[in-house]
Amino acid sequence: MVYPIMAPSLLKVGLHILLPFILFSFHVDHAMRTNYYINSRCSATANYTDRSAFEVNMSSIFSTLTNDALPTGFSNATVGEGSDTVYGLVQCRGDVDEQDCKVCIYNSTVQVVKYCPNTMDAIIWYANCQLRYSNTNFFGRLNMADSGDWYWINDKVTDIKGFNEKLGQLLKNLTSLATTTTTEPASK
Repeated sequence: MVYPIMAPSLLKVGLHILLPFILFSFHVDHAMRTNYYINSRCSATANYTDRSAFEVNMSSIFSTLTNDALPTGFSNATVGEGSDTVYGLVQCRGDVDEQDCKVCIYNSTVQVVKYCPNTMDAIIWYANCQLRYSNTNFFGRLNMADSGDWYWINDKVTDIKGFNEKLGQLLKNLTSLATTTTTEPASK
């Protein structure tokens, strides 16, 4: 249900951008307290060979991302030239501390090559972070193909109608807060 006060804001933000965040917010059970593997996506069209320049550049990207992501929990980098260029990005959830973020990023760099061997374009999601690397520049591009679907576990939501009402109230209040401008006198 879209409340009348929410419609202008949703149109400004764009439902296609807001929807993945709303769906992700439903997945707040065990994933928020641990760092388990969620999923990965491996390209089926582009592969590299062992010990190639691309693999060397990918290893360099992983090292850079692991070292540069802290303290913000985000980093992107590019290494290489031509068809051996690797673009990489990592990000941790905003509520993850530096140590857990660093561990998650490191684990994702180790595990992504196990889940996606010799793949030139892959994403791996953990509860605390995500890693993406590719042979094409994806920086600043919205990727709806890999947004995924997140659902709550039915046995954890005992009152679905009440849950939806509370969620609607929360979104209405957040929209109101985000769109209401208050002017405060300048302090001297």
